[in-house]
Amino acid sequence: MKSDKPAVSNLCSILKQKGIKHIVLCPGSRNAPIIASITDDPFFTCYSIVDERSAGFFALGIGQMIKSTVAVVCTSGTAVLNLAPAVAEAYYQRIPLLVISSDRPKEWVNQGESQTLNQANIFTNFIRKSFDLIQEPKSKNELWYQNREISEAINATMLPFFGPVHLNMRFEEPLYESGDEASDPKIIREITTKTTLSEKEISDLKKEWNACDKIMVVCGQMFPDKKLRDSLVVLAKNGVVVLTESTSNLDSDEFFNCIDKVIIPSSKEQIEKLKPNLLITIGGPLISRKIKTYLREAQIDTHWHIDPIDQYMDGYQHQSLAIKLPADVFVKHISHFEKKKLNFLHHWRSTNDYVERKHSEFIESADFSDLSIFAELLKLIPEGALLHVANSSAIRYVQLFNVKRSLECYGNRGTSGIEGSVSTAVGASTINRSDTYLITGDLSMMYDSNGLWNNYINPKLKIIVINNSGGGIFRILDGPSKIPESETYIETVQDRNFEGLALMHDVAYYLADDKKSLNTGMKLLKEQSERAFLLEIKSPRETNDKVIMDYFEHLKTKE
Repeated sequence: MKSDKPAVSNLCSILKQKGIKHIVLCPGSRNAPIIASITDDPFFTCYSIVDERSAGFFALGIGQMIKSTVAVVCTSGTAVLNLAPAVAEAYYQRIPLLVISSDRPKEWVNQGESQTLNQANIFTNFIRKSFDLIQEPKSKNELWYQNREISEAINATMLPFFGPVHLNMRFEEPLYESGDEASDPKIIREITTKTTLSEKEISDLKKEWNACDKIMVVCGQMFPDKKLRDSLVVLAKNGVVVLTESTSNLDSDEFFNCIDKVIIPSSKEQIEKLKPNLLITIGGPLISRKIKTYLREAQIDTHWHIDPIDQYMDGYQHQSLAIKLPADVFVKHISHFEKKKLNFLHHWRSTNDYVERKHSEFIESADFSDLSIFAELLKLIPEGALLHVANSSAIRYVQLFNVKRSLECYGNRGTSGIEGSVSTAVGASTINRSDTYLITGDLSMMYDSNGLWNNYINPKLKIIVINNSGGGIFRILDGPSKIPESETYIETVQDRNFEGLALMHDVAYYLADDKKSLNTGMKLLKEQSERAFLLEIKSPRETNDKVIMDYFEHLKTKE
């Protein structure tokens, strides 16, 4: 059934013309005209997600995979606010997300009407653009104006860079009338020009480059990018130290992938040798607190930050140059610069080789714990899988290991919140053709358990919950451990399992509590093809913090 509202007809037509195929629909009444028209058109792939907070992250997961705009449609009132965490994550992770909220007429806002609040600009501070559309446009000019804004909104999710955009649409009652009116409004396309460096700018950069003998590139979160990766490999072979993380999605033996391990064991003298005199940063947020602290404390003369949007990102407090360019364009330019002597790179290599030996020694004899669990899991996850990692301790443990190169790795590190990890992985799995693995802690799994409350659970979804009975990360941080009430109010100790949750959502389940049962569970998980699988691994809460602290102490000891 198509809605009789011309604004909705135009919206659907513009979405189609611009190729916005994936639409996440949240049930409601005020948005019924949009739901009716969208679901009536076979062009759209529709997903019904009841919980708006889950729906936003589900759409975000699809956006990660297709790298194109995904729309999420909700009703009025607090439903819109429940999308806020996902909108913020999309903003900082740069995911193209179109939020379409339905609203009551303006005259009923702040008049005690149910499910009514001021929705205009509701996502201020973490949205690319917001549009409060004309209420029930009727004249030719009003329809033209609304069509123009819808075109602009969709363009803004992708150009000049990815991000979330909000369309607020006000509907008068009746909401459920049908109509056959078809529309074919004219759309506005957008073309952006490519930015590059002038000959003088390249010459100036070369002078600074040539004056430095210890050059480091630090790569934050980003989508896989083969062109960027290949240019960085050229730099690394020319004596530049390239530091990456799992969420950088850059794979090469030429890079240093486990930052936290390399800088931990070093003396003051070694730390000085590891310090660059030219720091180049690209990509989104970093996970490693240690490298952030180290680079902030180091006296670095020159720091270039490269980003097409946030080029003034002085997170290490040494920035000397802001370069408004895509990373791949910039790195290709400098990959032709002068080669460097290999002393700096060799020092990093020798330090890294030493640490890898110490790491292997400890892991081989480590007690069953979070650390040994992650060591085993990352060996057993098959080549070519999609890996999602929840926040807090899970993503930090992953950084201690060399993740298989064929794994694409994602985490909600834009805002690094606990919410939404399950929903994001579920959304991504609807698009991903290979197995999708989610590694999460117990609290993050509980917080987003509604991520399983939908009809789109892919049989290739593999969920691994490390249940250490609470917020295990707070046992290894200095601050929380000093508070007597930490277990109750910060760590939030719990004694629950996830068998009931798996049963409720028709997900296969297995509980492991030692290395042998972990390997059995992973075998069952990989072999299961008819249903999604939840492997719960019970880890020893009381010893996890001791094992990880002993691990870092072991890395510091001399051979």
